[in-house]
Amino acid sequence: MNAHRLRSIIMIIVLVTFIVSIFGIAYANTKQIIIEVNALNVRSGPGTQFQIIDSVKKGEQFSVLEDKDRWYKIQLHNNQLGWVASWLVSEQTIQSNQLVKVQVVEAVSNGINVRTGPSLSFPVVTSIKKQEFYPILENNGEWIQIQLNPQTVGWVASWVVVTSHQEVKPSQAASADVSRSVAITANILNLRSGPNTSSTILDKLTKGQVVNLLKIQDGWYQVKTNQHTGWIASEYAQQTDTNSNTSSEQQKENPPVNDSTTAPPDGQTSQPGSPESSPISQAPHVVIPKTGINIRSGPGTSYNILMSVNQGDTFTIINTHGDWFEIALADSKKGFVAGWVVQAVGIDNVENNRSIAGLLKGKTIVIDPGHGGIDVGAIGSHFKTLEKELCLSTSLLLESKLKAAGSNVIMTRNTDIFLSLPQRVALSTKHKADAFISVHYNTNHSSSVNGTIVYHYNAKGNDVKLAKLVQQEIVQKNGLKDLGARQGNFYVLRENPQLSILVEAAFLSNYNDELVSRNRTFQDKVAEGIFQGVLKYFNE
Repeated sequence: MNAHRLRSIIMIIVLVTFIVSIFGIAYANTKQIIIEVNALNVRSGPGTQFQIIDSVKKGEQFSVLEDKDRWYKIQLHNNQLGWVASWLVSEQTIQSNQLVKVQVVEAVSNGINVRTGPSLSFPVVTSIKKQEFYPILENNGEWIQIQLNPQTVGWVASWVVVTSHQEVKPSQAASADVSRSVAITANILNLRSGPNTSSTILDKLTKGQVVNLLKIQDGWYQVKTNQHTGWIASEYAQQTDTNSNTSSEQQKENPPVNDSTTAPPDGQTSQPGSPESSPISQAPHVVIPKTGINIRSGPGTSYNILMSVNQGDTFTIINTHGDWFEIALADSKKGFVAGWVVQAVGIDNVENNRSIAGLLKGKTIVIDPGHGGIDVGAIGSHFKTLEKELCLSTSLLLESKLKAAGSNVIMTRNTDIFLSLPQRVALSTKHKADAFISVHYNTNHSSSVNGTIVYHYNAKGNDVKLAKLVQQEIVQKNGLKDLGARQGNFYVLRENPQLSILVEAAFLSNYNDELVSRNRTFQDKVAEGIFQGVLKYFNE
């Protein structure tokens, strides 16, 4: 076993111990279940009224994540979370000297970005490499939340990682001694009292200096030096794992300093007499993390490839187009590169891609999952899909994204309960919602009707603007027919004094629409579209 893999496994042990302590579960008494029937339904919630999302076979074993109303929450082998009936399984206890299987992710290549929230719009807090393993905390559509270290979690796209199970002895965790540090990559970097550029400068760190990493927050590292504990901008430092059992020769195999990085400290303009980096290097730019990344003629994978570039190449950012960067090439030419495959430096200087973590701070958004309880809503014509379940699962995905962007999210329901229309509107009024978003799936007497519609009540004004932005973003993400933003006489819009829209994501009366709507990836695309529309509305 090489030293890098050994360090990763030790880190897993420490992180798993930390996770278990957070949730108050003792390793010495971890509950495992064995399926006792030939085929057992796995449901989206703790009860037979919830949608069946999968099934498991007799003899399969799972760890219990939660116990509620005689139902067990488990994580399936495809990372999806679900619930099984406790009376159809048998229990066993894992002793402290037994191996425990921990589900982890590993990057498919070096330099995979980890973000603060479940969307490409969120800032990158760090990157991970192959042969580094991180425990899985949660799955949210196409995004996986992982534990980076005992203080920090992050989100990684499921399509750039592979999942596996690592076996560890919980008792080994007590003797593991793992810490994290970062090396400064800017010539001079300000150490500040808080995670923003308005905080007091405590000290100035120099290129190559290594400091202890304590916490990651909104694109900033909290670090500790010999004299101070403070914050530095994360894009001007590079993480390096250290272990007390690792020799100095092993640590030298991966030098922490990136000599090609000459970015200024936390985006500040140099003042006369101040030992800061040159202002000319403040232009936002991308750094290519590996050889072979494609530069295209437009912002999407359908555009022609202009060239492939090498690891370490840097290009000035001209503009942003959704998840793509427009960059300057040689001879005054321009190209586009996907934002999720590069490292962006000085991105705060690009207006459309500022740190998203605070873009919705102070905004109260009410999410209204349609129907619920005895009101099942529409029933799919071909697969008998219940609208109320799709509304709730899509809304919960949206909730995670909005919360990660700093908004105060109010859910009219987060379980399968019935609410009257006046009750839903009352919540919007009570909390003085900056936006009310009702999430639905549609139906029509004709099975040929398909596509997405976002409704507003008022004929003009902010409701129309928000509806059009959300409509545009959803159809761009989910690929369904664009039926346009329309005026609709719905109670939750008509009687609502707050800014409000109603989303009809797809038609359950149409075969293709119903089929794709049952897929969690599709639901995440709908949630992402709503999220992007809300972001554009509040930040245009």
